[in-house]
Amino acid sequence: MQNYAAALIFVLCTASAFAQPLAVPTYELKLGTTTVVTPFLVAGESAPLDGYLIALSDVAQIKIQLDHCESDCQRWLDARNDSCAQDLLLCSTDCDKRVIDLISTKEQLLLDNVVLTETLSDERLWNKIYLVGGTALSFVTGIVIGSYLL
Repeated sequence: MQNYAAALIFVLCTASAFAQPLAVPTYELKLGTTTVVTPFLVAGESAPLDGYLIALSDVAQIKIQLDHCESDCQRWLDARNDSCAQDLLLCSTDCDKRVIDLISTKEQLLLDNVVLTETLSDERLWNKIYLVGGTALSFVTGIVIGSYLL
């Protein structure tokens, strides 16, 4: 009898030691780039974690909304990218026009500088002539006035 009891205890202990846990079916939900894996619970089964249970139809609605959100965001990003590219093109065109205007203004100012330098060199010559002539005339006038006074 003792052998039977020991054998029965051995069988019961080893049978529970080699028992495999039940595989819990899971549900994989892909939301954009995020993947959520949740256990599938049968009605009446206890939940392994605290939290909220949602129906499969609710999950489908959430997935539809998130998929639309992703495409809406992509459309918004595309529109914003196009707008920025257009603004950049307009800015670049405006900048090119201003650079061309600045270059033409610089060239005109350089030409004006050359003309004014030539005009100034001519005036310097005439200034020297007037200086020499005025000095000579003042000496002659001084001599003439001095000769009448003496």
